[in-house]
Amino acid sequence: MQKLFLEEAVKYSVLPIDASFLERINASLVGRPDLMAGRTSLTVQMHRGVA
Repeated sequence: MQKLFLEEAVKYSVLPIDASFLERINASLVGRPDLMAGRTSLTVQMHRGVA
C-alpha cells in the first residue's frame, strides 16, 4: 500500500508532503493580505475576451 501511495504521489507531483498546509491556506499566519477577509461570499462573473 505504501509503495502504491508513493508511486501515485510521484505520478501526480504531490511530493514533498510537508506540514505547512495551514500556512498555505491561512494568509494571516504568514503576513499575506487576505482578499476574502471579512467576506462571506464571492460573486464571479464570466466575461468574453476580445478576439
